[in-house]
Amino acid sequence: MKIAITYDHLDTRIEDRPDPELTRGSLLCDLRVCGVCTTDVLAWYVRSKAPVVLGHEAIGTVRAVGEGVFGFKAGDRVFYHHHAPCGKCTFCLRKQFTFCPTWKKNSVTPGGLAQTVRVEPESVRMDTLLIPPAMTDEEAVFIEPLACSLRAARRAGAAPGKTAVQIGLGVMGMVNCFALMAYGVKKIIAVDLTPIRIQWGKELGIPHVLDGNAPDENKRILEFTDGGADIVIVGPHTIESMQTAFEVVGKGGTVLLYTPADPKETLPVNPSDLYFRDVTLTSSYSCDPDDTREALHLIKEKLLPTERLITHRFPFSQTAEAFRLLAAGGAVLKVLVYGDEVKDVNSKW
Repeated sequence: MKIAITYDHLDTRIEDRPDPELTRGSLLCDLRVCGVCTTDVLAWYVRSKAPVVLGHEAIGTVRAVGEGVFGFKAGDRVFYHHHAPCGKCTFCLRKQFTFCPTWKKNSVTPGGLAQTVRVEPESVRMDTLLIPPAMTDEEAVFIEPLACSLRAARRAGAAPGKTAVQIGLGVMGMVNCFALMAYGVKKIIAVDLTPIRIQWGKELGIPHVLDGNAPDENKRILEFTDGGADIVIVGPHTIESMQTAFEVVGKGGTVLLYTPADPKETLPVNPSDLYFRDVTLTSSYSCDPDDTREALHLIKEKLLPTERLITHRFPFSQTAEAFRLLAAGGAVLKVLVYGDEVKDVNSKW
């Protein structure tokens, strides 16, 4: 089989490797399609893991079923989560799945962007889902991204009657807006610096989309939200974006950091200001088995306009080009890599 192994930021090479072996409790799956995540092109994050086979938004076809596995058969289309909890420890019993000691130890072998993977037993048991027949691969590939957004919206306190600001309108900023809508938030203001993404946000029906380059950006946000938003989700990993969030969050509101900053950077905050405005600062990392099941249901119910969120498609041999395109930014949302070599790169926009 072929794998896409990343040796450094934007240094990904296609290499041949033996297929992984089937073990008890596992599945062998052939890759159908994998989404490229922003973290796959985040320089400091990639370098902390390299050499590594990236990719964690994968949909595959079951090739073989290990001893002791029930509920799956060869030919099934499945979503398999690269992380999965044990379901038994103190953290799991509290539903704090991402703190489970098993969580980061578990993965798929050798990684999502391999033409064949072994889905390890914990993932098979806890977070491998059958794809409904009517759901396309391109819809299903959004299960993990939407699950992350649902978790973020919930942690931020999304509910009917609240106002929200989404800073950044890359694909996950777009998906975050739809997750907020799923929890009943109607007044959503999205901000971006890129003209084409501002245009796309409006076309996708996000209620208010603002140009972050405008000199009075924060003033307009405060006017839209009657003095400050209940929820501000920060997509970009920049300190400047995080500081903007503190300026536009309202009294009693919540600022949620959706993407990690470089560990070498620090965020200056005024504790007195947070205290007297009763502002909550929180974050949201990954998603868990409850989130992925909710995401699958909402995709089945057509919550996401998935066909409009996908801008580029690449065959497996061009995985490096897919990474470079996403890293360049601009006119790009969701980038997909297919397990075969027959898909084109044409955008539907």
